[in-house]
Amino acid sequence: MMYTSKGVIPNNYGWLEVQLSKKVMTVLKKYIKNQGEDYTRGLAGNIETSNHLVDENDWFYNNVLRGCVSDYIKLFGKGSIPADSVTVKERNIILHQFWSNFQLQHQFNPVHDHGGVFSFSIWMSIPTDWRQQHELPFSKHSKYPLASNFSFVYRNILGGDMTHQYKLDKQSEGMMLFFPSTLSHTVYPFYSSTKPRISIAGNLHLD
Repeated sequence: MMYTSKGVIPNNYGWLEVQLSKKVMTVLKKYIKNQGEDYTRGLAGNIETSNHLVDENDWFYNNVLRGCVSDYIKLFGKGSIPADSVTVKERNIILHQFWSNFQLQHQFNPVHDHGGVFSFSIWMSIPTDWRQQHELPFSKHSKYPLASNFSFVYRNILGGDMTHQYKLDKQSEGMMLFFPSTLSHTVYPFYSSTKPRISIAGNLHLD
């Protein structure tokens, strides 16, 4: 035997894919119905409207988000929280910002990240199908058809640019992505529908 070798995989962050129950979706739809003041100016999105939401009696936090924080730590390790571990022990993680998004055709969210420790995005209503979107003339023959996609953007261990695409359709409704707040992401425009794409997002901060 001339040599031995072993692979070394460094610790790295990732994200959670969370499928929300019908009960949770019903509560979130109620929140949207009772949404508050305009929040568009506080966000990166080039979209129609965004509005503050209120998590009544911390129901969504206690029934979903608190568990996601725990699941994330179990999956990626104690060092996976993108904040000082001592600070986390001394302070609570709270839902600090919570809002709805109404995106119309041709509108988009540029590449951006969020403030806080963790963030999430939930697809409430998707009026298009990625298969049809990727068949549009300007996208059909592209090497990278992206119309209507949601994309995470990050660098690998060698410094190369990486993306992870979510191709959205009706089956995406009820899915939540739970991720470190500094993970960059973007939402591409959709076309051929006058109905809005509705989503919910939020940030978890240290109290």
